[in-house]
Amino acid sequence: MLLAAVIPEPRPSRADLERQRLGTGAGLRPRRWALWTTTLFAVCILTGAAQNVGQPSRPPPSPGASASAASTASLSGDALRTTLQTAAIVVAVVVFVTREVLDARRREASRQRKVAAIKTILARACELNNWTIKSLRREFASLPTDDEPGYEGVPVSEFSVSFRRDGRVILVEMQDGEEAGSAPLMEAQLDDLKAALLDVAELDPDLLPALDDAITGLEEVNHVRNSLIGYLTKEDDFDGPFFPGFVSYARAEIEDAFKALDSLYRACVGKGLTKHRVR
Repeated sequence: MLLAAVIPEPRPSRADLERQRLGTGAGLRPRRWALWTTTLFAVCILTGAAQNVGQPSRPPPSPGASASAASTASLSGDALRTTLQTAAIVVAVVVFVTREVLDARRREASRQRKVAAIKTILARACELNNWTIKSLRREFASLPTDDEPGYEGVPVSEFSVSFRRDGRVILVEMQDGEEAGSAPLMEAQLDDLKAALLDVAELDPDLLPALDDAITGLEEVNHVRNSLIGYLTKEDDFDGPFFPGFVSYARAEIEDAFKALDSLYRACVGKGLTKHRVR
């Protein structure tokens, strides 16, 4: 007993306090049990009272009592018994409906909080991938294409790819045998977008088409990026007249991906995608 008095009781964690504040999880069960126990107790009392109404609490009347008085007492007892039984049923129904309404409001509030958190994550992913699209758009603008007659871009032969130990892929521009500039070939980040698919499908189905289009567009962005790396490292052979057509295709895919990303961003924050994040 002395040891128990010295050692303080463990303080509840922040998660337990939050669940109690929101009325969810472990914090909700005591309330539900108390609600149902109180209801059952009230119904039992009212039902028992209804059954006892009209029961004789004193010796039966003498044989000389009038029949009309006995009939009146019986009718009043039946009426009161019926009233109490009805009251018990009404109390049970009111408590049940109240509980369901409160649970529905709690679930809706929880759903809205989850949707807001998911939209925040998706918006950050859109801003992060917007930097990737800006970077690739700039790099592909330097390459020759067949949809701009008279356009003179930097010859493809003056580009090369450098692989760094940290995993980055660098596009290097060469002029007169010397390095004139370099820029990383960014890769679209799809992990957060794909991880949110199931939650979005369950909590906000209207957002699902925009999310799916954004994922598809970014996958195409990665495809054209990897194809460019494959060409510059001689892993893919589409030299000659095929390469300008590929550049035109890559530019179109990048712009389509940006439109899909902008549509998703608008659905999440209500405005167009102009911001970008480097990390």
